[in-house]
Order: sequence, then C-alpha cells, then structure tokens
Amino acid sequence: MLLDEPTNHLDMSSQEVLQEAMAQYDGTIIVVSHNRYFVDSFVNKVLEIRDGTLTLFAGNISEYLLKMEQLQAEELARADKKENSSAVSKPGRAGNGESRKQRKREEARKRQERSRRAAPWLKKLEEAESKVEEFESEKERLETQMADPELYSSEERWAGVSKAYEECKRRLDRWYLQWEAVQEKIDEIDAELGVGS
Repeated sequence: MLLDEPTNHLDMSSQEVLQEAMAQYDGTIIVVSHNRYFVDSFVNKVLEIRDGTLTLFAGNISEYLLKMEQLQAEELARADKKENSSAVSKPGRAGNGESRKQRKREEARKRQERSRRAAPWLKKLEEAESKVEEFESEKERLETQMADPELYSSEERWAGVSKAYEECKRRLDRWYLQWEAVQEKIDEIDAELGVGS
C-alpha cells in the first residue's frame, strides 16, 4: 500500500482511526508524510533517499533522526582521529592539531549529550507540532462551514459547529502552550551545552 501525505485533509479523530488501521495492517505500507507523530506509531523502517542513493534504516522517524545525529558525531570523531595522525606526523604542528582535535571531540561529545538529553523532548515537540497542525486544519475546516450562510438555517447544526469551533480553539491554544514549553526546554539544553538545534 502506498500513501502520499495521508493526513493532509483528515481531522484528528480520522487520523487516529487511520493510525490504528495502519498499526494493524499486516502488509507493507510505504508512507510519504511530514506528519512525524502520525507515522511514528506504526513505521518500523525508514528509507532515506539522498544524492540518488537509497539507505534503509530500522526503526521509526524519531529513531532515524537520532541515529543520523550519532552517525554525524562518529564521522567527526573519525575525522579528528585522522587529523590527529597528521598532526603527530608533523611535529611542528602537533600543538595546533591536538587543540583542534580536543575542540572537535568536545563538540562531538556535546552533540551526543544533546541527542541523549533532547530526544524525549524532541518527540514531545513533534507531537505538539503535529497536534497544532491538526487543530489548525480542523479550525480552518470549521471556519469554512461557519462562512456558509446555509449553516444558520438550522439552529441545532449551527450550535453544534459553534461548539466544535470553540473546543477546537481551546485545544489549539493548549497545544501551542505545550509546544512553547517543550521548545523552551530544548533551548535550555542547547544553551547549557553551548550547541544549536
């Protein structure tokens, strides 16, 4: 089964139903989606397409992103090791090579520490971003309904849409606050370690 941005026009409850169905589906599903929170619950492999090369990673999107950060840190460590070997073979530059090596090693250590400490917060951030996106779409859908004059011909229907709209706004505000709080926590970790996200 091939799904291309399956959540684009779905409200939150429909997305949850689709999520459950995908988790129970026994066949192979290929999903192209920007909604990480949606796919994280059922995806168990990530196919990276970079510079015309396909690479398959085991795990969900969050695990893939963490793995990529770890691979970058390992690559830096290997480059440091190679550079250090060069510095040792050229005695006149040994001091400079050593200090650069230490600096790169410290940067790699900070990135690894950031990955470890920020991982749970990044997952929460993805969830909050996904929920904000869902409720923004739902709010837009309800506003479109409210702009239709026919809605007001039925008091019961108007009351239902109006109530749903107020509830949607309330939940959207709550997820925006959650997003801000989580982003602040990630920023604190970055500031403490002296690294950028």
